[in-house]
Amino acid sequence: MKRFIVISVIVLSLFTLTFNVYGKETTENEKRESSNSKLSLTLKEAIEIAQNEALKWNKEAMLFNGSSVDRDEAQAGMDGRRKHWNIQFGIPGKTDWYVVTIRDGKVWKKNAFT
Repeated sequence: MKRFIVISVIVLSLFTLTFNVYGKETTENEKRESSNSKLSLTLKEAIEIAQNEALKWNKEAMLFNGSSVDRDEAQAGMDGRRKHWNIQFGIPGKTDWYVVTIRDGKVWKKNAFT
């Protein structure tokens, strides 16, 4: 019987501690780190913008890679939104490669490598 009471107290304590740590919706820290700027884009939004440019370069262009390239000193982008993106495209069966750099929500630079 003592064993049951001790185990019950331990389980209840762990549950209570876990809920206190993980049960909060949003912390003040998370609110500060979120990129609420209108200039920030998600990866999906950045790909849509870059794909329009890549298809102007070559109608066979296919998405190869996309990555954020922000150089923030403080942690940012915790909400999935970033200001700077490099989106890379290629042509199947060829070595042609196209990079679209997006900054502040707009195409900043385009480079073709053949």
